[in-house]
Amino acid sequence: MDDDISILFLRAVQAAREKYPMKSDVEWFAYASSLVYAVTGQAVGNIGPTVREHAARRICPPYRSFESARDILLAEDGPIFGPLTPVHRKCWVEENCFNDKPADVGELSEQEK
Repeated sequence: MDDDISILFLRAVQAAREKYPMKSDVEWFAYASSLVYAVTGQAVGNIGPTVREHAARRICPPYRSFESARDILLAEDGPIFGPLTPVHRKCWVEENCFNDKPADVGELSEQEK
C-alpha cells in the first residue's frame, strides 16, 4: 500500500472505532477497505472481502469524493454497519465472501433455506 492509501486506511479504521466502539475489527476494517476502494478504486486490506465489503462496492462504487463515500459507508443504515439487505443477500450468493462476522453468516445462511 502506498503511504497516502495507508494513511487513509488507518484514519478510516480510527473513525469507525470512534463512531462504533462496540463493533468488531471485521467491521472496522471492512469500512476502511471500502472507503479506500470508493475513493481510489484500489482494493486494500487483508481480511476480506466480506459480504459487507461486496455490498459496499455495489452501493458506493469507486471514484467518489471522500465525503460522499464516508457519508454512505459510515451511516448507521449503510452497507457496513447497518442491517443486512437484499444487496447483501445478492452478494452472498454471487460473490466469494470470507472472514464474515458469524452473525452475518448465520443470518445469510438461514435465509438460503
